[in-house]
Amino acid sequence: MKNKGPKTKGPSSDSPFAGLARLKKELAEKEAKEKEQATIKGNAAQKKTTQPSKPAKAQVFTAEEEALAFHRMMSGVKVIDQTNRRIPASQSSLERSNTADFAHRKLNEP
Repeated sequence: MKNKGPKTKGPSSDSPFAGLARLKKELAEKEAKEKEQATIKGNAAQKKTTQPSKPAKAQVFTAEEEALAFHRMMSGVKVIDQTNRRIPASQSSLERSNTADFAHRKLNEP
């Protein structure tokens, strides 16, 4: 077997991807530093809050309060006009166009 020479661990310096390998390494180092700093900040924040937080109490509303809130929310709502719909409710409500009449006559001619 022939020895092809020493094997290199990455792209050679004349490779177009040499810069990408270096950039990948730099990004990995930067990400590791950011994770480390986030962990340090998280630990510091946990030390500051030594008291456990109290769970929020669920508010109980009466039926009258709920109805009043509903009416407040619906106060600006307008009813949609059903007469100006773009798509009719059924095919029977469509008027037949002149083009449709012409096509129907052409199809039924002998």
